[in-house]
Amino acid sequence: MAKTKKDAPQHEIAELSQGDADDVTRRSFRGAVGEAEHITLEIAGRSHPVVDIGSHGLGILLADGNALAPGQSHDLTLALGSRTFRLKGVVRHVTRDDEAGAFHCGIQLLDLDHQAETELQALVLRQRHHLFGRAAR
Repeated sequence: MAKTKKDAPQHEIAELSQGDADDVTRRSFRGAVGEAEHITLEIAGRSHPVVDIGSHGLGILLADGNALAPGQSHDLTLALGSRTFRLKGVVRHVTRDDEAGAFHCGIQLLDLDHQAETELQALVLRQRHHLFGRAAR
């Protein structure tokens, strides 16, 4: 049986396979972000395109699985098109994504102000509507 996130020591988290990512339980919808949406995250001095986003979290791809570690807190700059938000976040997982040839890093957004929360929820609703049509309302 493969190790799951719960069993792995902190330094081994980045070595989990994509199949182990199924053990991550999400409480809210996170939709894929396309390049045309121009959503980026600056964390630890580097800018990354956002690959998925929800109302309280997002995902980025990292070339190096050790660049960020689960449990680390960071100051973040989230750019949603022309809007920029300064936020705080904590790295929740770093898992290998063999298909992308990179590491998927999930970040929980903390202490969102009203404007950031409103913008993120509007984005998620648009994504859900686009994916699921009327059923997402």
